[in-house]
Amino acid sequence: MNNKKKLIIGIVLGIILVSGITYAILTWTSTRINLGITSDCFTIDYTKGGDITGSLKLLNEEDLITNDNKFTIKNGVGISSANIGINSNCNIEGYGRLLLNVTSISSAFTTGGSVGSLKYVVLKNTSSITNPSEVSVTSLLNQSFDIEAKGSITSSGTKDILVRNLSNTEIYKYLIVIYIDNNIAGNDVIGATFTGTISADATQGKASLGNADYTLQKLNSLNSTITVDTSHTPDFSTVSGNNGVKFDDNTGTETPGQGDGTNGIYVSEDDFGTSYYFRGAVENNYVSFANYYWRIIRINGDGSIRMIYAGTSPHENGYNDSSTYDTRIGTPAYNSSYNDNAYVGYMYGTTGSLTYDATHSNTNDSTIKSYIDNWYRSHLSRYSYAIADTIYCNDRSVTPVDSFAGMALTGTGIGTEDTAYSSLKRNYIDHTPSLKCTNINDRFTVSNDIGNTALTYPVGLITLDEAAMAGGLTFDFNTSSYIKNMDYYLYTGYYYWTMTPNFAGGRARVGYVRNDGSLFNNFVYSDYGARPVVSLNSDAISRGSGTMIDPFVVG
Repeated sequence: MNNKKKLIIGIVLGIILVSGITYAILTWTSTRINLGITSDCFTIDYTKGGDITGSLKLLNEEDLITNDNKFTIKNGVGISSANIGINSNCNIEGYGRLLLNVTSISSAFTTGGSVGSLKYVVLKNTSSITNPSEVSVTSLLNQSFDIEAKGSITSSGTKDILVRNLSNTEIYKYLIVIYIDNNIAGNDVIGATFTGTISADATQGKASLGNADYTLQKLNSLNSTITVDTSHTPDFSTVSGNNGVKFDDNTGTETPGQGDGTNGIYVSEDDFGTSYYFRGAVENNYVSFANYYWRIIRINGDGSIRMIYAGTSPHENGYNDSSTYDTRIGTPAYNSSYNDNAYVGYMYGTTGSLTYDATHSNTNDSTIKSYIDNWYRSHLSRYSYAIADTIYCNDRSVTPVDSFAGMALTGTGIGTEDTAYSSLKRNYIDHTPSLKCTNINDRFTVSNDIGNTALTYPVGLITLDEAAMAGGLTFDFNTSSYIKNMDYYLYTGYYYWTMTPNFAGGRARVGYVRNDGSLFNNFVYSDYGARPVVSLNSDAISRGSGTMIDPFVVG
């Protein structure tokens, strides 16, 4: 394989050098600037940057992008730049866009064997060279810059490559780089061409970024079935769809035809605002990202796209993973110890403590957090430009329950006191799952201060509430029965963890999705599947339709 790629490089260079054919051209142009007030209020420096004429080479992306989300300028890339902002003497709101205008592109990059190999990346220009006309590969060679946005060029036309609300206290300076990823490029890249321009514009007002409506519209533009179902109201006292089977533990009898008939996208509130969640046997929530497949759980209120790991290949609803192990990254314990309330934590504090705060301080990593962090560091770190820092909820708020499954769960969350954490009442008794996370201490984030900023990496697990909203139902201790649901997108035929706690019988427990799709909780030392959950930036998805055969694609 390496020999073949070396041959391709030699041929491409040969064509350029011998025939003088331009491989790609990148120039600057201005577009209509919709100012709304006066042109004096916006600063847009779109001075023509250097042409990319025969300088694009096949490059390995891992040599360009580091694990700390930086891109290094190398010979063989094309580069230009833009500066955009609001003049300091203007007290208005405005947002700016960088646009990639593709005027012609070879079929190798659109439908051929090299689809996805022609890429762009937007970088934060922190160099001393801020005049766009002075930016070049030579002037910035081997310098590294933070990635703001990234994607592939797979069609002609115009696309936003960056949209941001502007400030009158800062001029935002960007580098725009075009390159060919050698890992994806095939033989048909030989002789392929690409021409286009990059433009910048600004508009008065505030862009509707950072909310679920913005993202919903973006996904709807790729698949018109991405719409909210307002004709049905989910009934969380049963499962989604109509194919659930109620099983009575006492008699061993089964009753089919259970469910509320729901299958689609529904609305709820989370800590950011309005959120849209997927429920039932949906077939429009597949994502291809970082060489893995994922299923969208919901659009978070901040506009980010929460999704759960689903394997190295796409699987249809109802797929049983009990033997292939493809829908989880492993089967770790949640925590190795169990005899203290501290161990219900995704992170935890001091065991044997007499105070709630000390017990649940986020000091120590749980077993599963360490496991997932290690996997993220090895497999997702280089894709961090597309991953949002949002909330993962380990809800340790306490709502006492006098009697549940023959136990009084009235403890305060310390030591070995049997304690009903709030999800127990919500999901096992009232069937009112929630996307809100009561305590800031339980909102796991990296640096987003709406949460606890305790995470090292922006990754977590699904919650029991999210699993219930997706279509599962908890075990009914009053009747010793439960409803199997093998007809919703979270069913895998195998047990896997959530991050929602409980403490009963002197042992730390955490909720999990069972092998029949129902929901339960068990001891933290059990070995269940780990399915990482990450959230994409609202603009991360650029193409695809979200189906199994045509998943949404990042970049």
